[in-house]
Amino acid sequence: MFSGRKQDPLGEWLRAGGTEHRRFPRLPLKTLARVRFQRATSHCRLRDLSLGGLSLIAPFPVRVGEALAIELDAPDGTTVPRVGLEGAVVSSAPRAPGEAEHVVHVRFQPGQDWARRALLAWFEAFGEEAEYGAGPPKPRASRRGGPGEAR
Repeated sequence: MFSGRKQDPLGEWLRAGGTEHRRFPRLPLKTLARVRFQRATSHCRLRDLSLGGLSLIAPFPVRVGEALAIELDAPDGTTVPRVGLEGAVVSSAPRAPGEAEHVVHVRFQPGQDWARRALLAWFEAFGEEAEYGAGPPKPRASRRGGPGEAR
């Protein structure tokens, strides 16, 4: 399951007088990610994605500073590349008081330029056309052509 849409939360925040500390804009995405934590591997719900990190919902508490390996598979019906990334937890808090699920924010480790190039394909495919709750978006036509298309 996938849904997302391009937003301009940074612009809204700055117009309201706020200051932004993030280096990259975030793309809201609702899809699954496979995450290898130090003590377990679990499927987690992705909330949003940027070139510098992501946020997700983990089924259990996660320690700040914990190293993670994240695998993002292409949502059904899309042609974006599968992405494997390494990162570290920068914050983790319960979704609601007393809940086991935690909202976890992850900063990607530096030096993963190949993964950033793959993430750019995700932004290109979903950045302008995806909508919340709309199911898999229609990816933009590839400049290289897709399966069965003349190249």
